[in-house]
Amino acid sequence: MNSDFGVIGNGEMLAKVRVDGAVTEAFYPSIGFFRHLLQSQFGVYLPDTQECVWFAPPEFEVEQTYLQDTNVLQTTYSRPGLSARVVDFVHPEISGVVRTLEVHNFSEEPRALHLFHTEASSVADHKGEFGYNV
Repeated sequence: MNSDFGVIGNGEMLAKVRVDGAVTEAFYPSIGFFRHLLQSQFGVYLPDTQECVWFAPPEFEVEQTYLQDTNVLQTTYSRPGLSARVVDFVHPEISGVVRTLEVHNFSEEPRALHLFHTEASSVADHKGEFGYNV
């Protein structure tokens, strides 16, 4: 992709996914109506190296593409011994962002890891009061 972000949606809900895979905007019940989501992003803690990193550059090389002939967005992450894939889409009939995460260990040894997710969202339509949750 040659853009800084991808777009997913179903006509009622629209979401913007940055090239690093973070969802940074989600509008509902109409496109542009109210920004319910400021950020949604995955990260990982690697106990063997004591690293806590987001799935984003510079810790990972990132590539983002749409699955062929769809508005399903796939973001892939890679670094030595570890890769991940996040797939994002808005359900065609139910207005909700669906995010899936797969992580693969390509190192020679088994390794423990702890996945985490952060989200800043608001369901209060006109108050703009966002909460942060990890």
